[in-house]
Amino acid sequence: MKIGTDMDSFTAHGFHDKHIKVEGFIWGVATKAMAIRIYLRILGYVVTLAIHISNIVYMRSFHQGDVMKDPKIRAYIGIQWRFITCWNFLFQMVYACLGLTCDVLTLVNSKNKRYELPKLFSQGRKTLFSAIVWPSTFVVATLFWPFYLYDKSLVFPDFIDKILTPLSNHVIHSFIVPVVLWEIMLQPLTEPRNHMKNALILFIYTVVYFIVLFYTAVEQRLWIYPIFEKADGTIYTPMLMVYSCVLTNIHYRTQWYVASYLWGQPITKERIVNTKKRIMSKLGYLRMLGYGVTLVMHIGNLVYVRMNMTEEALGDKRVRLFGETRHRYFTCWNFFLQMIYAVLGLSCEILLLRNAANKNYKLPKHLKGCRDTIFSALLWPVTLLVFTVFWTLFFYDRSLIFPDFIDKVLTPVSNHIMHTAIVPVVLWEILLQPRYEPKSHMKNIAHLIVYMLVYLSVLVYTYIEKGQWLYPVFKKIYGTVYFPILILIVTILLFMFYHLQWSISYLVWGKEKTKKEKQKKTR
Repeated sequence: MKIGTDMDSFTAHGFHDKHIKVEGFIWGVATKAMAIRIYLRILGYVVTLAIHISNIVYMRSFHQGDVMKDPKIRAYIGIQWRFITCWNFLFQMVYACLGLTCDVLTLVNSKNKRYELPKLFSQGRKTLFSAIVWPSTFVVATLFWPFYLYDKSLVFPDFIDKILTPLSNHVIHSFIVPVVLWEIMLQPLTEPRNHMKNALILFIYTVVYFIVLFYTAVEQRLWIYPIFEKADGTIYTPMLMVYSCVLTNIHYRTQWYVASYLWGQPITKERIVNTKKRIMSKLGYLRMLGYGVTLVMHIGNLVYVRMNMTEEALGDKRVRLFGETRHRYFTCWNFFLQMIYAVLGLSCEILLLRNAANKNYKLPKHLKGCRDTIFSALLWPVTLLVFTVFWTLFFYDRSLIFPDFIDKVLTPVSNHIMHTAIVPVVLWEILLQPRYEPKSHMKNIAHLIVYMLVYLSVLVYTYIEKGQWLYPVFKKIYGTVYFPILILIVTILLFMFYHLQWSISYLVWGKEKTKKEKQKKTR
């Protein structure tokens, strides 16, 4: 941050007249106004540090005596720094220290109009607030209090009252909001042209926390928040994670509307020209959110399943065989394909964002072609096939597709991630990424046929090698006419699902956008 830069923020918001040079008296008045803001920010940083540090000491004072005999309290204290609430107020304290350093340096060098802060400080301050402190603070407040008021036991069990008073509770869940509001009202915040860096940092922060959350559940056999314990084994666990990610993204975007309202942004010809591009880029951020959630969901589930394969579970020969051949299941092929596509899609979106300033930039032809082909030819039809066939057989007779012994290593949550959550993944993509129906479907159909032939070969090879079919349904119908009939039904379903995507694309994006848009632009 420069002295001059802070001064520019005054001139950009009503203190500038193109016919008047900011000199002498006017410069002095503006500098005093700027200094007042700095002093108020410093006051805010000091108060933030004082309250959080005092609250930590105050909470620690209860960690003694008879209260420590309660095993629940000991377990809670052992994982207290893994709560997102603690991460949040620690980041507020780090930001307060950084902001205090920046403002003190600015005041010390106020007589030097050309002085500017070290780039590491100025950029670090902006990034830390925008990418982590603001969204994290509002996520904590807006997730905690609704659950607390609905059912306190979901996020704040009664035993915590013994070591966390109502005052401390409000410090870490309520006071945190005025802290960031004070900052945004006193520190001009300008929306960056490219959100990629902030989005990446926020994504990493979210992923790391989810890893800590699941690691704690595996290590301690205890969920950090009771709501996850109640949702464990149901579809609500991944739904809660997705909801948290969406809420985080919403709060990140909100700060720019607040900043725009408080500080204003000059309307220029360039902004008007780029309005359409900026709106379309939001779809890119939403797609990136989808890719990130997909990767976190599937990688987290893989780790979770691996953790459940204990020596006790593997003592069952059927479970051991399942563990040895698990990567040959069609379901596993599908979610691996979803992960590969998510990485590919993330790479494409990052390239587009990095080259957003270049109006003529286009993705490399092979990269774009690979992305479109994987989704259209494989991911979409295969995902719908897995979902349809699995749940149809599961509800008819689960022993045909999902024998009881698998429950020892595959919880209901993992089951829903692999067989239910996969559908929202492809729907999210088709709703946010315009799809262009090819003039000829021959290439896509060829890819799909090869993919299915390779899997059929693996299926038969496993039967020859292990003497057992991967899916019990084949054991029951092998050697009967129903075996080729099932293969035929699967083939028909694949082709139906393949063609269904184009109808959905027409419905969402319109026929002109999905088939003729490129031809119109080139004329």
